[in-house]
Amino acid sequence: MIELSLFKKLLHIQEQVKGLGKDAKSFGYKYVSGDKVLDKIKPLMNELGLILKQEILSVENTRMDYKTKSGEKTEILTSCSMKFTWVNANNPEERDENLFHANGMNDFEKG
Repeated sequence: MIELSLFKKLLHIQEQVKGLGKDAKSFGYKYVSGDKVLDKIKPLMNELGLILKQEILSVENTRMDYKTKSGEKTEILTSCSMKFTWVNANNPEERDENLFHANGMNDFEKG
């Protein structure tokens, strides 16, 4: 059996997953659920020997106080930096690292 490179394995998954229709709804938005994504992709990852390593590099919460026409408001701005690394389990030195940064702001419990 020919051993595929990391990118050929990722290409194989891309070719197999034709599309993911939105299957969930919340707060008026339709989206593809994480369960649906994993149901399609994880068996292919296991078959090909691919690992997606996830690391949180930093999380910062900043209190934001501001005024609205309804009065004063306080929210939390959360900033998070992450690294996602695709690893070829058959050749663990073969990796593809991807940095990702996300921001979100909402009330204290949601920030």
